[in-house]
Amino acid sequence: MKKKKILIITLTTLFLTIGGFALYMALNYLLHDDYKNWIEPPAVAQEGIEFTALSDSARDIPDMILAAENDQFKLYTNPTTSHVAIYDKDSGMTAYSNPVDLEQDELATGSNRSELQSQIVIDYFDSNRNRVRVNNYDMSIASEQFTLEHIEDGIRYTYVLADNTSETGIVPVTISETELEERILSQLDESDARNIRVNYGPSDSEEGELVLLEGTIRSAIKLDRMNQLFEKAGFTQEDYDALLAEEGESERLSFTVALEYTLTDSGLKVDMPSELIEESEGSSIASIEVLKFFGAQGLDKEGYMLVPNGSGSLIYLNNGKKTDPYSQYVYDLDISSKGYVTTEEREIARLPIFGIKNETGGILAVIQSGDSLSQIKADVAQRLNSYNYVYPTIALRGTEQLSMFGITGNEADLPVVERDRYDVTFSIEYTLLPGEDITYSDMATVYRNQLLEEKRLVKQADMENLPFYLDIVGGVQKQKEILGVPYTSMEIMTSFEEAQSIVHRLTEQDVTNIRLNYLGWFNGGYYHDAPQKIRDVRKLGGQRDMEALKETVEGTGGKLYGDVAFQQVSRTSKNYNLALESAKYYSGMAVVRGKVNPQTVRETASLGYDEAIYSIVSPKFLNRYVGKFADNVVDYPLSGVSLRDLGDVLSSDKKRTEVINRESSKQVVEQAFNQLSETEKSLMVKGGNAYSLPYAEDLISVPTKGAGFHIVDTHIPFYQMVVHGSIPYTGEPINLSGEVDYTRTLLDLIETGSAPRYALSYVNSVEMKYTSLNHYYSTDHNTWVEQASEMYEVVNEALKPVINSAMTSHEVLENGVRKITYDNGHVFYVNRSNEEVEVDGVTIQAMNFEQTEEGR
Repeated sequence: MKKKKILIITLTTLFLTIGGFALYMALNYLLHDDYKNWIEPPAVAQEGIEFTALSDSARDIPDMILAAENDQFKLYTNPTTSHVAIYDKDSGMTAYSNPVDLEQDELATGSNRSELQSQIVIDYFDSNRNRVRVNNYDMSIASEQFTLEHIEDGIRYTYVLADNTSETGIVPVTISETELEERILSQLDESDARNIRVNYGPSDSEEGELVLLEGTIRSAIKLDRMNQLFEKAGFTQEDYDALLAEEGESERLSFTVALEYTLTDSGLKVDMPSELIEESEGSSIASIEVLKFFGAQGLDKEGYMLVPNGSGSLIYLNNGKKTDPYSQYVYDLDISSKGYVTTEEREIARLPIFGIKNETGGILAVIQSGDSLSQIKADVAQRLNSYNYVYPTIALRGTEQLSMFGITGNEADLPVVERDRYDVTFSIEYTLLPGEDITYSDMATVYRNQLLEEKRLVKQADMENLPFYLDIVGGVQKQKEILGVPYTSMEIMTSFEEAQSIVHRLTEQDVTNIRLNYLGWFNGGYYHDAPQKIRDVRKLGGQRDMEALKETVEGTGGKLYGDVAFQQVSRTSKNYNLALESAKYYSGMAVVRGKVNPQTVRETASLGYDEAIYSIVSPKFLNRYVGKFADNVVDYPLSGVSLRDLGDVLSSDKKRTEVINRESSKQVVEQAFNQLSETEKSLMVKGGNAYSLPYAEDLISVPTKGAGFHIVDTHIPFYQMVVHGSIPYTGEPINLSGEVDYTRTLLDLIETGSAPRYALSYVNSVEMKYTSLNHYYSTDHNTWVEQASEMYEVVNEALKPVINSAMTSHEVLENGVRKITYDNGHVFYVNRSNEEVEVDGVTIQAMNFEQTEEGR
């Protein structure tokens, strides 16, 4: 009896333990859905009413009617072609949705010609998962399958892209005897009825069913006569479609997409409401190109297209480059969809903008919603057509090519297509900028002012000196061994006390306003454990030492930041469930990345250091980690938190039962920024994607150039023109950049208005040779303090007068000189040529710069 009781107690305890664990798993992981609280529903479509043209005292655009008007602009449209145009009443500048002279294009043929007349181009997968491309001219406008409505301050076109053609016209291939008699033959005289009967025969498989004879299907004359007789009987295309539906035939291809055009104070807003998008069964929209030729420029135009490549780039109109077109994802390609092979250094498009300019004005486009799902594309004339054009594409569902291998050794790529379409309303605003003197600098000013007006940027508090950005390498895991047995130990590259020593050395040489970013200060060093708790790295010193460092740094006018990664969690993390908390690929496997293997160029290597392999936290769990960290960091002696990845990486989660798209993920990340802002700690943001700008007090690793697209002609500091005077910023650490030319680095800083940045350690960096931070190959402070101080002295002295000013103009002059103007009148001339140059009466030595004040 006693043994039986013990057994019962043991089994009960085991049952309760398993049940408790299952309940814990369900509540902590499987049922956790707090992220949904921060995902906003898409904007709804406006209420539409019947369209009637407005009276127009002066028809400013021929062949179009007035559709809407405000104090500044008129919106015109052609109800036959659905083309639209916006007209500036003050300047007369007009922007068209499609080229007005497209009929004279001798280059475009076939679908390329049809796309010139289209407003949307759809890539979709059919039921066999073949990728197909269609446009709304061929499948909607040409067959008059669209409607026009009035909405507030504008109009809406709703397009039905449907293939209403069939091999036999409106003559059914199969039809029951009863249907044929009652719906067709009874409406005709006996002679016509007999001419229809002789073309049908009985079905071999279904009693009472008739089948159109093969000879009739192959005869164009017979089919034409049959269609005439069906029409004579009153049988229509709608009747034919209804008959197919009744008999369970598969629905033909059909998409419905609407575009809303609304006038604003600065131009035109275009929305593609999610709720009005419809797909036929078996067809799945992958992406939609929107207003591909809005503002397109022809062969006789001069100017350029602005693209958000890195810091910003220009593609000159008609540059004659017969190379691949420009195509770049906003905020980079989703890491959950990204291939493993990395063959080139990438510069990320940080801003959701693009533009185009000719001799009489320009257009700036800003994607307001759906930016994280968008690509910006551009091409020049004489490749596919006679126009230069730049436009956005939005993804409506994710896709991936899955490699399949057969038993015979054959292989093929099978597309994996997400079942559900993203519920996102795509929205883009076009600002018209009339005037022959309009430049990309004016576009930057317009965008900056928009962000200021929306409170997504604020003018920074006045600073007396330029910031000096200093990364301090603290704790890093190092591989060691005892008697041949390997183990991992914490290597201290810089303690808090030693960091103070470095700061003192810098301040002794007049370096001020130090923004110190401490790397590897908690949870096991640089590749730290998941940051829901904060555990000190004791070898660095205690919190009193950190407090002393903070006081020293703040005494320079600067701030002490603690570096943290929220989205990239090391594989060695002990407080993280990789299988349940990571973002997933379509395969169900966790998204895992690492270093680039130099032999295979795959971004999956540890190179011998397990902590360098990391997974991406699913947006589902991100806010839980951020919230717990925020609660703990409040009491830490830090001026702020440096965010290694929150403004740099944006990932979806492809888990099939709960897909979280990138637009939803962006909203979750924005909430994470809000959670951290509530700590009242300053936030330093790496990368600086547009959605992070409202929260950043310092920006690091901002792009200073663009990626090397062959179609691009020159790079510009567009990003810097947007944020200068609102957020202090810097690029990559100078001593780790690989650039050995001190003068070239100095000119880069002056041209972009950037503060210098160095990464230093107290201990010689040779001690990191056998660590996962071996790419920090030259950080010994003894090597770099002198140069860093000298660089800061020169740059601070030069840029001090414009620290708090907006960069209003940047010009690339023909003689190798860049001219940069600030709103307080200061002008910089940067001469990158090897010869002395004179500009505006100012002499600039070779590879040097000069500064003046306007009017002096």
